[in-house]
Amino acid sequence: MAAGFVHDGDVIYIDSGTTTMHMIPHLTEKQHLTIVTASVHVINAASNYSNLNVLATGGSLFSPSKAFVGPQVIQVLRRCNISKVFLASTGISLEHGATNASPLECEIKRCLIEKDCKHFLLVDDSKFDVASLMSYCSLKEFQYIVTNRLPPEKYQSYCTANRIQLITPDTIHKKEVEKPTMMR
Repeated sequence: MAAGFVHDGDVIYIDSGTTTMHMIPHLTEKQHLTIVTASVHVINAASNYSNLNVLATGGSLFSPSKAFVGPQVIQVLRRCNISKVFLASTGISLEHGATNASPLECEIKRCLIEKDCKHFLLVDDSKFDVASLMSYCSLKEFQYIVTNRLPPEKYQSYCTANRIQLITPDTIHKKEVEKPTMMR
């Protein structure tokens, strides 16, 4: 679903995480796409497709998430003109926002949230009402939350109140069904 928001010529950031790396096979038809990442999993997955341009941030390898961290990553990201950021989270809540278990990865995520571009949060339904070690931003800093099913009503209300587009298989299907009717 998230890959549907990526267009030819975009420069996107794909975060480390078990959810975000699954975007890669859905991006293979894009032309002139540049993927910036600190994720070893994303680098490996994208390396199978010659038409995907990958910019690896470098840095020190953080083994638990197989991602590069450290000041070098922040320096590279500050120089990049990114059009869309796709972030992961180990847990989200209305009280604590988007959270992560690694302080080093939180610093990178905060840097990306400061970029003047569209921000997508990709989380599965097990991440709702979970707060891990550190918060890296409030949920209202995202324009899109992409998840596998509709979250509890309090999240739906929060998204509506904060103009966050909630993307689920149900909302995508509903838009596809409504689209032809609107064209009449």
